[in-house]
Amino acid sequence: MEIVDEYKELFRDASVNVKAEPPLSPSSLVELEEHGIVLPHEMRGFYSFCNGAQIGGGSSAWFHILALDELSSEKRAFEPKFIDVPRFDGNYLAFCEIADGDFIAMPLGPFRSIVPIVVLNHEQYPDFDSDDLAVVAVGFKEFVATALTSGRYWWIN
Repeated sequence: MEIVDEYKELFRDASVNVKAEPPLSPSSLVELEEHGIVLPHEMRGFYSFCNGAQIGGGSSAWFHILALDELSSEKRAFEPKFIDVPRFDGNYLAFCEIADGDFIAMPLGPFRSIVPIVVLNHEQYPDFDSDDLAVVAVGFKEFVATALTSGRYWWIN
């Protein structure tokens, strides 16, 4: 099964509210890579399926997986503290906003078969300590699958 088909199946079987945006063109993904950002296979497949998604909740999503143009933004303000936070903090790519102002992120760089998906707590900015990062999934697709079926903050239990 192709990775795009796997995402279609995950979204079809979701047990929470979900809204997927239209997919990216292959040329948009190539353009991102030309700017030095190479996405792992699972993440590339996601953006080939949809360019961002809102997962869970009612009028306000629990998780907002960012669209490609939002990923390339250099700065982001955390509400309500209005602290400028680099989108690419250290070696981590913040690809998903959580409703409480935190981010879900993954390490950038040479990809291994296991890519830890972590929470960047907005209250720790700018002093993120890799020893304090909560691992919420092992791999991008596992994060998406769990968010679609487990609900908000499953990693706290």
